[in-house]
Amino acid sequence: MSFLTDALDELVATLGAVGETVADSAAAIRPPVAVVDPPTVSTVSGSIFTVDWLVTLTEQPPGSDRAVRRLLDRVAAIGAVLPISSASPTVYSVAGTDLPGMSLTIQLAYRTDPVVPIPNVPLSAYEDSPIEESGAKTITNGAIAHEFGDWVEMIASTSAAADYLYPYVFNAQNNTNTAALLEIGVGPAGSETPLLPAFPVGGWSTPDVRLPIHVPAGSRIACRIAGVNPARNSTCQITTAARSPLVAQSRSSATVYGADPATSAGIPILSASPIELGVLATAAAEITILPSLASAATIPGDPTYWQIYTGPAGAETELGVVSFARSSAEAIVINIGQVTRTTFPGVFPAGTRISAGLISGTYSAWAALIAFHN
Repeated sequence: MSFLTDALDELVATLGAVGETVADSAAAIRPPVAVVDPPTVSTVSGSIFTVDWLVTLTEQPPGSDRAVRRLLDRVAAIGAVLPISSASPTVYSVAGTDLPGMSLTIQLAYRTDPVVPIPNVPLSAYEDSPIEESGAKTITNGAIAHEFGDWVEMIASTSAAADYLYPYVFNAQNNTNTAALLEIGVGPAGSETPLLPAFPVGGWSTPDVRLPIHVPAGSRIACRIAGVNPARNSTCQITTAARSPLVAQSRSSATVYGADPATSAGIPILSASPIELGVLATAAAEITILPSLASAATIPGDPTYWQIYTGPAGAETELGVVSFARSSAEAIVINIGQVTRTTFPGVFPAGTRISAGLISGTYSAWAALIAFHN
């Protein structure tokens, strides 16, 4: 069962609670019944989806004043329990017979972690609420290639608890050398502990990456960077955000797979054949796939698409698609849309193998995996 079939069951039950009989086959369309046709599904954010259900209410032919009144009463009853975004008269044809009816569009939102319907509220209610920004700070690579520089304070004390971090790193590359690792920590100066272990950020430009990690109020947030370019300065900024109460919870810890401290790089995704990113040592409630650029990426290219998989080698199952593009030489922009994203909520048991394969686009890019734990 998918979350969509679960959502359909929920819709049918709600319609039944207000006296509607929902036809489950063409033979069962004997008015007055309701017919639910395939919906339109859109991604809002992470595990939030909107579903536009098309529900047609039918009456016995021919159309008449009495049929119109019955249809209007049924629309009113449904509208009292479900959000009707539009309603219009229609004719529903079954076995050569035209049935008078009303066509309703009912937009509902669902959270897939777990699968539950969300109340009828504006889409803005699903969005994160930014709390504070660190402002642009200079962070510096260590004096030796691939060694970390000093921790740099980004936020002295968070004004409120945060559920997400949005990191921004720019200018970590030098000519064609892009490899860099960013680490985000918390704690007093000189005693920082990693909140997000080192992950690749080579060639990042304006990535729209939301990292679902909880940060308590009053936390001091700091960052440090390592890379192929000794003592190189980069610009870093951290934005904290609070989740909507309608969105899946943030996570308490994270594990990074595929970040190589010897090269400050990720795992190259070179072909359509799935490349292993990591096998989860601990169960995860959410995973994030982060693209970064390899050292030879000097020419802007068309969007690149990776297919993300779970499962053992040779028996992988498609999980979703990650997309990114190079906006300029050695600058990467991650694309978030209805089809593509970087974060995949769900239940990923320990031992789950995560892999990625190239669908189309540049061959000079790396991938890393962050597993988030409750």
